[in-house]
Amino acid sequence: MRRILVPLLALVALAGCVAQPLTRVGLATAPGGAEPPRTRVALLLPLSGSQASLGRAMQRATELALFDAGNPEVDFIPVNTQSTAGGAADAARGAITDGARVIVGPLTAAETSAVSVPARTARVPVLAFTNDAAQGGPGVWPLGVTPAQQVRRVVAIVAGAGIRRVALGAP
Repeated sequence: MRRILVPLLALVALAGCVAQPLTRVGLATAPGGAEPPRTRVALLLPLSGSQASLGRAMQRATELALFDAGNPEVDFIPVNTQSTAGGAADAARGAITDGARVIVGPLTAAETSAVSVPARTARVPVLAFTNDAAQGGPGVWPLGVTPAQQVRRVVAIVAGAGIRRVALGAP
């Protein structure tokens, strides 16, 4: 459950910073009737395959977070990774070809690894939902909380509470 909750919370936090609905309904135009220049942001999610329910939930969360305040300079475009590394790489290449300037997602370490190659080649930054810090590197930033970060936080809370003995039940 934690592997699902952490990326979802990261998505909601990130979506709150961008503030753009996924549709172009009601967008203002620039003076003179021309649309302002737009930045395309690809949202790579597993909208089919084994992780489809999570991908759809994350897409809905993004839509809700972006609904209230629109930014006419940003287009958030959902792209299906098909829950596979190959699908994620294809999604990234397609998004880049379609003019994406930033990629948000994908969800897993394997998908992030596959997306990083075309993204780095095109110099398109990736904000991945994975918690695998090893996927980070030039142009790729994992947004998930790593297990080491979780352990450090729990230890800090326990120590701050003055607790000197802790039992751990783990698989």
